[in-house]
Amino acid sequence: PHTVRPASFEVVGYVMMSSVNLAEGLARLVRYLRILGDANSVAQMDEGSNQRLSLEIFGGRLPVPRQRYESTLLIFLTFCRWVTGPALRPLEICLTQPSPNNAQPYHDAFMCPVRFGASSNSILFSSADLALQLPTANPALAAMMDQCASDQLQRLENAKVSQKTRDWIIRKLPDGEPSREDVAR
Repeated sequence: PHTVRPASFEVVGYVMMSSVNLAEGLARLVRYLRILGDANSVAQMDEGSNQRLSLEIFGGRLPVPRQRYESTLLIFLTFCRWVTGPALRPLEICLTQPSPNNAQPYHDAFMCPVRFGASSNSILFSSADLALQLPTANPALAAMMDQCASDQLQRLENAKVSQKTRDWIIRKLPDGEPSREDVAR
């Protein structure tokens, strides 16, 4: 995760880092996440003045390994720290898995409290975190990047049926070769 940079998130990374603060950047992440793929979903939920970002990963018929949630949350948090500065300390990381015998590596990696056995895989940011001004903020660039991301999202929505079908088949291959009936459906 130490090599996570804006290019890791394509246009989504650049539009996030040109935002005024972390709250604005997170809203853009949720809006444009589909550009990065449709295997993940992120939901924002206000908890008082704090905000929780919950991650859902779609694995087809196979269960999603816990490590995939852990690594995705860590990559995302590492990027947020790259953008805001290393002082970013979420209120907590929640993982649905049971607590391991030794949870210290989790606390060391996330550098914040980690709660196991939670109802969702998520990150809870404080209002202070959300208000963090980004040193890379640039409203003019943000407007340009918003337009680029919106255009890219629109192209994805208008993709040809053959491309959508090809993408669907590729996503399903880890579960085994899909039948013609599944493809047609």
